[in-house]
Amino acid sequence: AMNCLGCLVLYCALRQSGWGNKAWYLTLYSSAVTSVVGVYFGWMLFCHGFQEVFSMESALTRGVAWFFLAYCLMDLITGRADYRSDMEYDSGTWHHICYVFILIVLLAGGHTAIFAACLVEEIPTLYLSVTRVNRKNELPLAFACLFFTTRLVFHAVAAYAVLEVSVTFFLIALALLRQHMLWFGKWWSSHGMQAHVQMTLYKKLGLLGGMVVVQICTHVWLLTNHLARGEIRAALTTEVFHICACLYFTVELLKIVQGSYRKGFIHGAIEEWSIIYNVSWEDPAIEIEALGFNEEDVVLTISSAGCNVLDYLVEGVKHVVAADLNVAQLAMLDLKLAGIKTLTHEQFFALWGRSDNWVFEEVYHSVLRPHLRREESKEFWDKNGTSLFENNIMFAGTSGLMAKLFNITAQLTGAAALLQRRTKPAGKNKLTEKVIDACSYIVSRPWLNSWLAPLGGIPDQQLALMSSRPDKVLARFKEIVQTRMWQADNYFYYGYLVGVFSQDCCPRYMSKEHFHKLQDRIDRVTLCH
Repeated sequence: AMNCLGCLVLYCALRQSGWGNKAWYLTLYSSAVTSVVGVYFGWMLFCHGFQEVFSMESALTRGVAWFFLAYCLMDLITGRADYRSDMEYDSGTWHHICYVFILIVLLAGGHTAIFAACLVEEIPTLYLSVTRVNRKNELPLAFACLFFTTRLVFHAVAAYAVLEVSVTFFLIALALLRQHMLWFGKWWSSHGMQAHVQMTLYKKLGLLGGMVVVQICTHVWLLTNHLARGEIRAALTTEVFHICACLYFTVELLKIVQGSYRKGFIHGAIEEWSIIYNVSWEDPAIEIEALGFNEEDVVLTISSAGCNVLDYLVEGVKHVVAADLNVAQLAMLDLKLAGIKTLTHEQFFALWGRSDNWVFEEVYHSVLRPHLRREESKEFWDKNGTSLFENNIMFAGTSGLMAKLFNITAQLTGAAALLQRRTKPAGKNKLTEKVIDACSYIVSRPWLNSWLAPLGGIPDQQLALMSSRPDKVLARFKEIVQTRMWQADNYFYYGYLVGVFSQDCCPRYMSKEHFHKLQDRIDRVTLCH
């Protein structure tokens, strides 16, 4: 009762002062007190180990348990009365109700030392509450690392330690670990993948992948350590249970990686001025036929890699407005326009059809750069030009990763050589058919598409459509492998599988036949970011 009264008095006093965000007053107060106690018991754990600390039931451990119980009750009451809209269900209402129940059980059973030993996990809450009271929404990467270390790694170690006390407490600890993992995933998707976290996309994913490895190693080490010491009762049954728990939490963490990767890959590339599409995969021939373009049309289109913009110019439309959120995509089109204006067809094709870095080095600064329309394009190519063309522009960007996978597969299977010779495999081979069927089945699986889709710049809506119709994906893949990729004019698959374009299999704007038309019409393009 005194603890509840203390929380109420403190809340009223701070609310009267008008300081900061009132919804976090009590959490700041509670986390400050429990973090201090947590640091003390953390030192005790370091000196004496879990089992000895778990037996240190005292007035301090019971007092801090009653203190946290009072905080949960008062935060529920004041939240419902004064800041209901700020109380999140999973981290507020449900969290408090669960802890009220857990603390009552621990107090009744004389096990409050277990609670006290785990209070070091309140340090991230202190960090969070200080941030929220000051009305700041952004949470830096330091918070994630602190949360991961205490709420995931330390909590996992504590969960296995509490198994020696009670299987029930161990199961509760695993349930809490799952909740912590959900919170971590929520933070990572809403904060960790955002631009204010000053890391490249690959470093963010690398860090998250490292966390997954650490978590897996922690679970494996704890399991093998217990088994080696023979401390787990009902060995076989418990072994299986532990392995299942380890696999479950590994999968949950991998879901966080996969979700962050899927949601952040495209947006991260845009924020970091990275190429997503090195080739426009929408077939301009179909678009032109369907829309019936003529010389009076003004076309608004996504810039992408610029392929379709230039194809519309070949068709002879009046004007094209190429818009894109991604500076890198506009830079690609800008450089192509500058190349059409200043280079010979042989130089232009060597640059974009064969990714000839020698041509880029020879003409960029003296010829191309002065004709780039946008300052951002100059900045982009100054920084990235040599490396992109040196490593093959066909494999540049996120879609380039997919192109590289296709290229490696085509080289190993001999498909690339057959495409270059313009030769389709003769007849049907049973082994080949089985390989195609197996590959088609694998590629059509939604779980694999969720990893591959961002490489092709496929947004969530299209991915959801693909996942809902795996039979269509299967049929389309088989059609591509058996028929479409072997068509003489299908430059899409030729470019990715061979790694370069050829003069007789390339986008229309790269052909010598249409090059002079483009030179006369490049002023009909407007770039818009």
